[in-house]
Amino acid sequence: MYIDVRDAEELESGFIPDAIHIPVAQLENIAPIVLPDKQAEIICYCQTGRRSKVATDILKRLGYTHASSLDGGYEKWKLNT
Repeated sequence: MYIDVRDAEELESGFIPDAIHIPVAQLENIAPIVLPDKQAEIICYCQTGRRSKVATDILKRLGYTHASSLDGGYEKWKLNT
């Protein structure tokens, strides 16, 4: 599952279909509610990849064992689709 950790206004540039939007600033509080399966594969992304690395660290600290960051972020994903 993809987690978009960008701010809401950044979604205007597009997003990965079926991604869940949780801004990185709210991730620690919201993840336990909307992501109950701590064993699920979770791929965080932002625009270029910096914030998603922070988000991945947050999720791992919360016990999510299969959290990762999308290398290059949404910009790279968009170029490859």
